[in-house]
Amino acid sequence: MTKIAFITQDVGVYGSSKSLQLMLKGLIDKKYFKEEDIVIIYPRALKINSNYELKKKFYNSYFSKFNNSKSWIMPFSNIISNINIGSTEKIKRLIRNLLFYIFWMIKYKKQFKKANIEQIYLNSITLWPMLFVLSKHIKIIMHIREILDLNKPFSEIAKSTIINKCSELIAIDKKTAFPFLDCNKKITIIRNPFEMKIARGLKEEKYMIICKKYGVNPDKIHVSLIGSIQAVKGQKFFCDIAKKFDNSDNFEFIIAGKGEGTYYRDIVNEVGKINNLHYVGEIENIEEIYAITHINIRCDNFFPLGRTVWEAYYSGCKVLLPYNINDDVSEIKDYLNKEIFLYNSRDVDSAILKLKEIKNCGFSIDNNLPTGNIETYIKEISDILRI
Repeated sequence: MTKIAFITQDVGVYGSSKSLQLMLKGLIDKKYFKEEDIVIIYPRALKINSNYELKKKFYNSYFSKFNNSKSWIMPFSNIISNINIGSTEKIKRLIRNLLFYIFWMIKYKKQFKKANIEQIYLNSITLWPMLFVLSKHIKIIMHIREILDLNKPFSEIAKSTIINKCSELIAIDKKTAFPFLDCNKKITIIRNPFEMKIARGLKEEKYMIICKKYGVNPDKIHVSLIGSIQAVKGQKFFCDIAKKFDNSDNFEFIIAGKGEGTYYRDIVNEVGKINNLHYVGEIENIEEIYAITHINIRCDNFFPLGRTVWEAYYSGCKVLLPYNINDDVSEIKDYLNKEIFLYNSRDVDSAILKLKEIKNCGFSIDNNLPTGNIETYIKEISDILRI
């Protein structure tokens, strides 16, 4: 059986890390791979305290199931759309990149040879600097989960390196695939894996208990924003929406996610001033938040189709997404104004109007709606990963 290294830039409970954990579990459960055929390579932090937290997350995740795992200092290149970093962070990431290449020469390369790796899977395009040292003779699959911004420094180099070194690309939707469609490289679009049967069950059986746990009123309509707390995610905009409602409107708002820095502190302070808004932190069992959510909203300044959109849909929530006039929304045409609704990006009045419209539609769950897409996802992914 092929020995395959899965390299991930994150070991958290959300986003790309959660997608990879679901993928690995599916591949093992369906017997496409054995545990001993898989090597997990996950990030190592430079600071002792930060590295302790990373290790803790790793051992609380599905990744820890695999005995053959390595912790590496990961390179990182900010070529992603809508993510900007300051000069201090740029210096830190430059140091990380240099350390990666140094450790590759003295340690990581030997680990690779000893493990007899025949195939490599990269969980993010931010890991593209690794391609400079990885052998072109090994099959390399890159999962494109983020939007490549061709206006950023090194993005053109990143694109050409990805095209030249990767055997095949997987994209999560049309938008992430788009920058690579003009090249002669096989790219397969596969929506992220989801299984929200637990959330659907909790919604039906333990709604009152979970509401009490998080201090929300079970008689109100709950609007949630889930994801890391950073400006691009729009938690400030979400706070502005919550301020426009009072008790008579029967809405309560929930923010779930981790954060740090000035923006995070500002959001936490803002939440404390708004009576109908709750911050519940990073929730390991995020199914609990979906279980008490009636409407899940995204507050980006662009049209997003990330994990939380489909997690909410499969959990039986209504979904409210931002969009701009030129955005291609064809991927959700079958769901529009039934399970998924649109509002004008970063327009508070437009969002409020749609929230009230959804409220008037009601929140009964169609039991015929699927709770996930794991079966088809694992089959499609396994066809790519197996040599």
